[in-house]
Amino acid sequence: MEEQAREKKFRERFWLITMLFVAWCIAIIMRLASLMLPSVIQAASVHRAQAVIAGGIVAIGFAAFEFKKWNQLWYGTVEVSFGIASAFVLSFSTMPADMHLTQWASLVGCAFVVGRGRNNVEEARAKHHWTNADYR
Repeated sequence: MEEQAREKKFRERFWLITMLFVAWCIAIIMRLASLMLPSVIQAASVHRAQAVIAGGIVAIGFAAFEFKKWNQLWYGTVEVSFGIASAFVLSFSTMPADMHLTQWASLVGCAFVVGRGRNNVEEARAKHHWTNADYR
């Protein structure tokens, strides 16, 4: 019984640390991408940079679909982490008094992404018939 309690604590800590680490990595990548964007625009035209960004987003969407089919639990974990990272990057990149509707809508979108990620985690647990005791 005591061993199960230790294993449960380990799994809880593992998922928390994993989620926070992935969120931190995503935030770093997002920050680096925003710093590199002016260089990309300067090296190519604005329209080419926009096309590359749009194409990259579409490719990421297709890859995310395949990732979800491969492992919905990890997909949900990354999705929650992405929502958390995006919320922090958005929140710390502007002052609340200076935020426009699009930034507020993006923050609401972050909440939606976190909720969807949690739903994907729960769906994966249900598919594998994991209970809270098994998962934690």
